[in-house]
Parts: sequence; C-alpha cells; structure tokens
Amino acid sequence: MPDPGRAAEDRRVIARQSWLQNPVLNSLAIPVATNEALASFLPGRVNGPADAYRHIVWVAEMTRRMGADTAGSLAELHEIQGQMSAARRDVLGQGEDVINHAAATAMDRRNNLLGISIGLQATSFEDVLRLSRDAMDRSPRDGSGGVIGAVWLPEEEWRANPSSDRSQWNWPNPDWSRVPRQHVTEYLMGGAEYRRGADHRQLAADRRAALGAEKQEAWRRMLEEDDAADGPVQVQGYQRDGHPVRAHTRSRP
Repeated sequence: MPDPGRAAEDRRVIARQSWLQNPVLNSLAIPVATNEALASFLPGRVNGPADAYRHIVWVAEMTRRMGADTAGSLAELHEIQGQMSAARRDVLGQGEDVINHAAATAMDRRNNLLGISIGLQATSFEDVLRLSRDAMDRSPRDGSGGVIGAVWLPEEEWRANPSSDRSQWNWPNPDWSRVPRQHVTEYLMGGAEYRRGADHRQLAADRRAALGAEKQEAWRRMLEEDDAADGPVQVQGYQRDGHPVRAHTRSRP
C-alpha cells in the first residue's frame, strides 16, 4: 500500500524544485540565497542562524544588482506579506504563525538592513558571500546582533534544523570551506557585469572583442598547422574544351 506521508513529501520536493527553477525568482536571487543557506548546514533555517544568513545573502545580492531602494522595497514587501499571513491565521483561529510572528519579522528586518549595507560594498556575488560570512562570524552567538552583526531568535525557537544530530551542524564556529559551491557556479548573474551601475554596453563590447580575438588566433594557428603539414603548391596546365586550365595541387613534403 502506498505511503501517503511519502507521497506528500514527494509532492513537496517537486514543488520546491519548481520554485527554485522559477526564472522570476532567480532574477530576484531567491533560489541562490536559499541554496546557500541550505548548503551552509547552519542550524535554524527558520528563526535561527541559517534564516538570518539567508536574508543577509538574499538582500545583499539584490542590492548589488538592483540598488538599495529596490532591494529594500522588495524585502519589506516580503515582510508585509508575512504579516498578512500571520493576521489571516489569527482571524481564522489557526494559531500562531511560527514563521511570521512579530519577533521573527523584527529579526528579518534587522538582517535585511545588514544585507543592504553588504550589497552596497560588493562587486560580485563572491563578494556578497565573503562579506555575509564575515558578518555571521562576528555576530554574537546568542543572536543579539551586537553593533553590526546578524540577529536570530533563541534556540528554542529554531525550526527546520539541518539534522537531528547536533554534531552535524556547521555551528557555532562555521567552517565555510565545507559548504558546497555548485549553486554558486551555476548562478548566472554573479559577475561584476550584473552590478548596478556597471557599464553593460562596454562590458559586452569587451567580451565580443575578446571572443573575436580568440577566434582569429585559433584560425591563424589552424592555417599555420596546415602550412607546416603540407608541401609546396604545384601548378599544372592542361586544356579543357579548348581552353587552358591550371590545376593547383599540394604535395606532401
């Protein structure tokens, strides 16, 4: 008999894969930030350090590519939607929303501001990751944030930890070298050319010129190899339909 719980989990996996491949969400850097938080193996993917890290990376990358005003507006829209969801649950008597309650929203807003400050400094997505990880490293482990650190809720509020085995967590001293990089290398908008204010026309022209130079060099090498492999050209004259014709042949050396 089919396991209904397994079937439900399969549907969630399919839905998540579809969500992560959505081109609109990709343009907003949501999948790459989500994948980075998951790959980090930080605990508390909801309300904890991983949640904070995801928001910082997400908003920093949006800021790098779109500017602080646009990134801040989109991040705030996300928080407003969360508040509306929490209010709806309250009206319907469905209990507290563990993701969008007031403390979680305040946490997200603080981390979003940190993300904006990082995005304004970053040239590439690699810069975003480096600066975001630095922010996590310097943040007090109690989640208080200090002066310029990330914030998160107390551990009893953390949800969706990466493993029930705490020894598997990349915490409290994250080893960033163990974080897989496939999602980073597959991210197509991480280069400096996607930074807001970059001269996209000049960058495109430079890429075309570089590609043209590579093609010309490859063609030159091919001709040189042909000349080195073949002997001298010989010309032989003969008549065809009463008209003189010259045939060109190349002999092997």
